[in-house]
Amino acid sequence: MFFSFKYLSVLVIASLFLLLGACQQETFEKGQLSIIEGLKPADQYFVGRNYPNIGEGDISYKKAVSQALKTIKKRNNNTPWTIEGPHNIGGRINCIAIHSTNANIIYIGTPAAGIFKTTNGGTTWTQQFINQGSMAIGALVINPLNPNILYAGTGDKALSSFTYLGRGLYKSTDGGNTWTNLGLENTGVISKIVVNPNDTQQIFVGTAGNIYTQDNNRGVYKSNDGGITWTNTLYLGPTSGIGDLIMHPTNPSILFATGRNRFRSSLISIVNGPAARIYRSIDGGTTWDTLTNGLPQGPQGKITLAIAKNNPSIVYANYCDTTMNYSGFYKSTNGGNSWQFVSQDPQMSLGGFGWYFGEIRVDPNNDNKIYWMGVDLFVSNDGGDNWQLNAPEWWQYDVHADKHDLQFISSNSYLLATDGGLYKTTTSGGNSAGSWNYISQIPITQFYRVAYNQFSPNDYFGGAQDNGSLQGNATGLSVWQRYFGGDGFKPIFHPQDPSIFFTQTQNGYVHVTYDGGNNYDPMTSIIADVERCNWNSPYKLSSHNPNHMYFCSYRVHKTTDIQFPAFTPISNDLTNGTANIHHTISAFDESPLQQGKLFVGTSDARIWTTQNDGSSWTQINTSLPSRYVSSIKASPNNPNAVFVSYWGYRDNDTTAYIYYSDNNGSTWTNIAGNGLPQFAINSIWVLPGGNDSSLLVANDGGVYQTADRGTTWSRVGNNMPIIPVFELDYNPTTKRIMAGTFAMSLQTIPLDSLFITKPLVNASVGNTSISATISISPNPAHDVIYIIQSSQQLTTATLYDLNANKVANIVLSKPGKYSINTSHLAEGIYIVLLKQGQQTHTQKIVVKH
Repeated sequence: MFFSFKYLSVLVIASLFLLLGACQQETFEKGQLSIIEGLKPADQYFVGRNYPNIGEGDISYKKAVSQALKTIKKRNNNTPWTIEGPHNIGGRINCIAIHSTNANIIYIGTPAAGIFKTTNGGTTWTQQFINQGSMAIGALVINPLNPNILYAGTGDKALSSFTYLGRGLYKSTDGGNTWTNLGLENTGVISKIVVNPNDTQQIFVGTAGNIYTQDNNRGVYKSNDGGITWTNTLYLGPTSGIGDLIMHPTNPSILFATGRNRFRSSLISIVNGPAARIYRSIDGGTTWDTLTNGLPQGPQGKITLAIAKNNPSIVYANYCDTTMNYSGFYKSTNGGNSWQFVSQDPQMSLGGFGWYFGEIRVDPNNDNKIYWMGVDLFVSNDGGDNWQLNAPEWWQYDVHADKHDLQFISSNSYLLATDGGLYKTTTSGGNSAGSWNYISQIPITQFYRVAYNQFSPNDYFGGAQDNGSLQGNATGLSVWQRYFGGDGFKPIFHPQDPSIFFTQTQNGYVHVTYDGGNNYDPMTSIIADVERCNWNSPYKLSSHNPNHMYFCSYRVHKTTDIQFPAFTPISNDLTNGTANIHHTISAFDESPLQQGKLFVGTSDARIWTTQNDGSSWTQINTSLPSRYVSSIKASPNNPNAVFVSYWGYRDNDTTAYIYYSDNNGSTWTNIAGNGLPQFAINSIWVLPGGNDSSLLVANDGGVYQTADRGTTWSRVGNNMPIIPVFELDYNPTTKRIMAGTFAMSLQTIPLDSLFITKPLVNASVGNTSISATISISPNPAHDVIYIIQSSQQLTTATLYDLNANKVANIVLSKPGKYSINTSHLAEGIYIVLLKQGQQTHTQKIVVKH
């Protein structure tokens, strides 16, 4: 099935909505900090992970990472995940490092997929920095005297609402093949690394801190012994970190740093404040002075710096203000003693989220040529007085929007890191598509959602962060298609008509095509324009009538005619009733076994059900956590059963929240059992045709499975690193589970490699010399299994679950009736192994309470 990409106007509108932000901003003063309540790209989605509290999330996340690292080799089988792609539609790249003598050797750092390296200028890449405990990379620097030595600062420097935090500074002495931790493990995010070219044992690190806490593990750190010991030489406060850090090119005693205030909670986003200043040290970072002469005063947003290479008395500074928009370009010609306002070009947009990017660079051979990175890339040839585009405008998708780093090969050739991958120019950029080449054919697309289309059964579909709605598979890793723009979410396909399908962008905007993708019509904009909608608003075609659709804002809407959609509310406000933008429906499902039976979960911890298609609703979250509902899954096997999972990290509360009810939510059972790391659970998939014992979950560390409804869990696949996976689905044509990772594109694994009973022993099964003398009953069993032995033989009976874990063992020493208590076991399939000498017999037993 082929989708033509003709609906460009929708792409532009949807992506423009991303830039303008979905939420209104309200600024007020609290002490000296300006607090912005409006949240920018994906923030509304991610900030809910910590409802109702943010502040200690990294503590439990680090615990989960440590747990997963210890058990990552204990996977359920040797089956690998297959990366289906895309390679040609990228994801965000934070930083670039280029080998000093061989420009074909390039390293790039990603927000969740580690480091990639090429030795042939971008033709092929290898992934590095796998399973180090944090695959979020914020800074990369090559040792100026030895290009085989590389430093990597962990943590996502973009500092979005759910920033993947780091585990400190790492060093490689073999070109990135192996890594050693150099400390600073509690600094949250490392934003900059500077190595003294005259003494490479002297390293400076700028840290942004953990944006969810207030502590003193932030600022500029200095080491004189290659990272063995560290001293904090510039500490700006418990919510303040370092945004930028540069060194004088010929006098390493002179350094410049910028401060920035950054703190996140479920209610506020501090993105500016009094720490946002330029600081200078002239004694090798021992002491620092605040520079003021000619610079803006009062609270500021992010400030970035660049220093001229030929005349380092010239220093440039880029400012964004308290609204996080571009506010001015400044220049010093005397090493920072005084500054002059140079320009403020209104076409240079930061889109209201200047904390996300905004860095500047100076041409190494031309002190007056400066590059400015925002939504678009701009260049000035006269020291900042005038600016012009240096790449095609973002909406053309020739060079992706949102620029994060630029590194020079020469004056005419440089690399550009964006939200959509890495680009290279050999002709000084320009604003034409032909001047730039995409060179990062690697799987780093960040998927929110995945889907199956029976009319294109060999393809995989998904919605990706800042990269739209996509289609493709592993046979064409570099020819995936983008058929709709914006942030992409759940694709849905009409099961009877291949010309009808649906696509979704952020904040509840669903579009429908009736002609196979040539034209799209807005479907939910009337609701999304006026009602509180989740960043990833749930919507679904009915399993019982595909012409019926449900859509969720803070209430449930339904249309009974997708050809002429007129949505009608079938519920009242199911959140706590506040107008706060964070209180929305976050999860929805309809029972595939009972028409009109719906389940709803909200961002403020409420769960509801209706058995009459919305005529009446019952709240069913009694005894469940007060957390953001991340997923709700109606059982495909039992009309009265439902699974629910939650987001939420909190110190001393590191539970991976997942619960099961088989009585419509009257009572719940915690099924987060042994082997499930304490990561937030994002998605649940239940094996149809069983008794709800076999299921998968996607979490922030990968994919895990259970065959005994949560008593025991094991990791799925043998090659997926610790990366976030946001959704699971199933392709019945290829018989593969789909995993939408938020780090390494879309991956699949064969379903028949999962839920396999491991061989218990190498023995003949059904040996009559044993089974003829022993009976086992009842089957299914409830609270007890009875074993009756009629012969005078010594027999052992061992009960195993499907992960080969021993759960009971008895000895049958003489004829008689013996029992195994199963009342404490989870429902599911178990194996009884009987052994007499060298003879064995196995029998499958179903436990059902």
